[in-house]
Order: sequence, then C-alpha cells, then structure tokens
Amino acid sequence: MKTSIQKTERVAALKLNKTVYGASLMVALSLLSACQSAPRASSIRAATPAEMAIVQQEWIDKKCNVGLGEVKFIACATVAANQMPAFDINKREQFGDRYNPKEWLECMKRSAERGGRGDGVCDPYKLRRQTDPEYWPNPEILPVKWPKATEVPKKPDGLSDLEYFHWLCKHEAGEVIYKTVDKVEGVYEIRPIHEPSDQEYEDKYVLEDPYSTTRGMSTVLWKVYVQPKLGKYQFLEMVTPSISQSIFVSGINKNLDFRNLKSKYVRFFRDENSHPEDRGAMEPNIVNAEPAEQLQARYGFTWRGVGGSKLREHGISGGEQIVLDLQTGEVLAWRRSFVRSTKIWWMTAMHCSQEMTNPTDMFVKRVLKPIHAPK
Repeated sequence: MKTSIQKTERVAALKLNKTVYGASLMVALSLLSACQSAPRASSIRAATPAEMAIVQQEWIDKKCNVGLGEVKFIACATVAANQMPAFDINKREQFGDRYNPKEWLECMKRSAERGGRGDGVCDPYKLRRQTDPEYWPNPEILPVKWPKATEVPKKPDGLSDLEYFHWLCKHEAGEVIYKTVDKVEGVYEIRPIHEPSDQEYEDKYVLEDPYSTTRGMSTVLWKVYVQPKLGKYQFLEMVTPSISQSIFVSGINKNLDFRNLKSKYVRFFRDENSHPEDRGAMEPNIVNAEPAEQLQARYGFTWRGVGGSKLREHGISGGEQIVLDLQTGEVLAWRRSFVRSTKIWWMTAMHCSQEMTNPTDMFVKRVLKPIHAPK
C-alpha cells in the first residue's frame, strides 16, 4: 500500500515538473522571439538641433561614412533619416519590404556603439526602388505601343501561389516575333539596367523587373553583343551615364576617361588592332570604344516590369522586352515572362520555361540578325 502511494506521488511530481518546465520553456522562447523581432534600442543619445545644423549634404550622399566622430555621425544619420520619404502604401512597389527610416537610424546608432560607422546590415531599412530611365534618341516615335498592358489578371479563386504562377506562364507569357531584319550591323540599348545590390536581389518589391534584370548581363553588354564568341554585331551603342561608373569598362580604351565623358553616347565596336597585347590569346579582345553624339543604330531594345506590387505579394514578378525600329517606333518583337521566388532571391527564381531563361541578347539576335552571324 505504501509503495503504491509513493509511486502515485512520484507520478504527480513528474507531471508537475513537466508542466513547470514546459511553461518556463514557453516563456524563454517567447522572450527570445521578442528579442529577435524587436532589435535592441541604442543607448546613444539623440542628436541636438545644433549638431544637425552643421551636417553637410556631401556627408549624407556618402552614407555618413566620411571619417566622422560619433557625435557628427549620429547627427548625419539623423538628418539622413529625416530626409527619407514616409512609407506610402499606395506606392508599395517603391519601398523595400523592411523600409523604416526610424529603424534605420536606430541601426546606425547600434553600429556606432560597436565603433562602426554604418554597414550593410542597416541598408534594408532604407531600401527604395532605383529608377532606370529610358533614353530615346527620337522622341517623335513616343509613346511606343507595347503589345500588352502592364496589368495582369488577378489570381483566380482556389489557386495556390504556385498554381497562379503556372497559370500566368500559360496564359500571359510568351514570345512573338513580328518581323526579322538581316545583316544588322549594330544595336542600341534604350533603357540601361543598373547593377543591383544583394539587398535589392533579396527584396520582394524594389526591383522593377527581376526577369529582365537577371537576363540582361547589364555590366558587360559589349561582351555579348560585339566581342566574339558571343558577340555578333559590329557595334553596340549605349548612353554615356549608363557606363560612366562601370568598373568593367576601363580596359576597353585606356585613352578615354569614361567617368568624365561629355558625349551623349558611347559606341563599342570591333577593332582588330585595339588590344595588341591580346593577339596571342585564343580569344583576343577586339572591342574598342569611342564617344558619339549621334547614333548609327537603326534598331534598339528596351524592357519594363509588369504586374506591380500585387503580383509580388504572391512571390511572383513579371517583365517584358521589345525590339523596335528607332526611326518609326515599329515593334518588331516582344516577349513576356514571369519568375517566382518563395524565399526572395531573384537570381535563382523559378522561370516559366527553359526557353524563357535565355538572356536578352539571344532574343535580340533572333530578331535582328547580326552581320557577323554564322552563315
């Protein structure tokens, strides 16, 4: 009888211990989650009006990372945060997924506490869409008549996000070539794509068109349009602002200061004698460059995003490209596709089909047959 009572007491005690332990664990996990979701507030005091009054715009333009002491650095970050626009839900696609000027300032303060002066970990809190402008050489052809509108049909009832993606691929994606042109000597890039940061690639909203961005090879276009083996044209023309800050262009022509060119355009062209040091190489570099005020290209290509922020809420992004006549505005070809990323990283997103993963230059070359294409 005594043994039975003792056994009952041990079972009751064990249940009590489990209950207490479980409650303690839940509290600990709750506290841990709170710590992770709510970053610690900085102990650094706020900047005073007098300290903010001496902040120079040049400091802000360089992300306040100009060798400032802690007080001036915090003042600079405070002014920068005050300059950031308020989040506008009606322009959702213009702001990063974590955009928050107040949290960006707190992050910068925590960086200063560690002896830093701002770092990449704070960037997502200030991330906004960077606009990529179009440079039309002949405004008389505007507005260009794109084959389809930028809006796409809403998700049909009952479909999952993945099913919606496949539905868009089936009903909205595709490629249409209305006309081809033979023996084309050169092409013009109408809308340059800026080189995105890692933060942009892993943000749901700020890249206007992840499809065209990841298909474009924007930093070295001359290698895929002019330089053999990939390049098949005699020349490629680009607007000067799009390449003036490129770190990849300096070796093309050492006599040109690409950062300070005053011309409207830069023409990359084949020149067998441009790089004598490469003559012994299996694939010598034969691309040269020159400033230009007028275009020689008759044809160009451009892109735009489709679907807007509503599409991004499903982890989907849409984009399209056209090839057109720069003199008449006639659209020669068009393609539209979609990409899907669940854990947003657009570089490895799912595509509609293998064919739609082809880079933009392959699409352009199918329409504008290059003069140096194999016969």
